[in-house]
Amino acid sequence: MEIINIDQNITLLINGFSGHVLFFDILFVIITNDYLIPVLSALSLFYLWFSGINSIERYISQKFVITGISSIIFSNIIVLLSNVFWLRSRPYETLDSINLLFYRSTDPSFPSNPVVVCSAIFFVITFRNKIIGILGLLMSLFLGFSKIYLGVSYSLDVIGGFLFGILSGLFSFLFISFFSRFIERILRSVKIFGLN
Repeated sequence: MEIINIDQNITLLINGFSGHVLFFDILFVIITNDYLIPVLSALSLFYLWFSGINSIERYISQKFVITGISSIIFSNIIVLLSNVFWLRSRPYETLDSINLLFYRSTDPSFPSNPVVVCSAIFFVITFRNKIIGILGLLMSLFLGFSKIYLGVSYSLDVIGGFLFGILSGLFSFLFISFFSRFIERILRSVKIFGLN
């Protein structure tokens, strides 16, 4: 129970800075938006699909894209399973002094869904393109921080979401290596449509 108290205190500390500087409030609302970071993660996968100086390089990149897509599936499975075992309320539902600067979410607070998905995608990308991957992981953490700042998530939701994202990425690597022959057939058939 002590970890919950520490989590609440950290959340209140970060959220306590909100509502004082309009620039930061607007910035964090833009970052927490449901589309910005998730769309950037999808565009990163799209870029990776066509990256490479020759067909062999593109083929390797495309395997990473499929791994990234499978990490989205594993992310959602992990979030679903964690919500079965712990339906955590949002900070604005349980803490009286929370300053809510964003809309009220309807799903459980733990883990932070967009942090799980985005960190999973960028974790996978890191193994193919370190710059995009590391920048994306930092953006995922920044997204999580902004959710705490705006009163939407607890700090533990973000930390758990980030770790679950890494776990989802690891699961997707195992999954892809197990079904590598099937993935190779998919990539060969994609060439027919000129998507390589």
